[in-house]
Amino acid sequence: MKLNWKKFALVFLLCNAVLFISGCGSWVGAIQALMPAISAAISAIFSFIAALEGKTIPASVQAFVQKLEADITTELQNVATILSTISTNASATVLQQVEAVFQAIVANLGSILSGLNVSDSSTIAKITSLVGLAVAAVEAVLGLIPLAMKAEALSIAEKLHADKAATTSIKNTHKVLQQTYHEVVTSPTDSVEVNTALAALPQTLP
Repeated sequence: MKLNWKKFALVFLLCNAVLFISGCGSWVGAIQALMPAISAAISAIFSFIAALEGKTIPASVQAFVQKLEADITTELQNVATILSTISTNASATVLQQVEAVFQAIVANLGSILSGLNVSDSSTIAKITSLVGLAVAAVEAVLGLIPLAMKAEALSIAEKLHADKAATTSIKNTHKVLQQTYHEVVTSPTDSVEVNTALAALPQTLP
């Protein structure tokens, strides 16, 4: 299965494009609920790679992968810390911090495949799909940040309406991430080694 993650992200970004959201609304809680799924999806990527090191993935990439995983883990912790305070301090500076950390996560995820030197088509396809899922979910959230910065120009009624729409959009992102991840990890390939690595992964996301 080959996931068109750019199309997946675009759907949510287009849905979000009309929103001007409040920094202290339910949308923050929806993002906080989404983060464990994003974290689990990213963890699955590195577990999948580790299971195939020395097989379809060269063992020589271990140091590269470990550093990348450590960097992304730190970035995810930074996101959690910022989100825990954003409901009481949704200033432009804080929103920019969230945006910067998410952008760093996307950049690091994007460097995974190019740094692995993989030639096996089944491995490439699954890593591409898993990475694409995580990137699409993060970019769906990223699409909300610039819009949140415009919330001050809205009336209270407009903020409430926009917050409801944004919350629904994030929840939909969460649902699609869960569903598509399950499809990716349960769809077999032509490689026995890849299928074994997939079977060892969590089959669902929180």
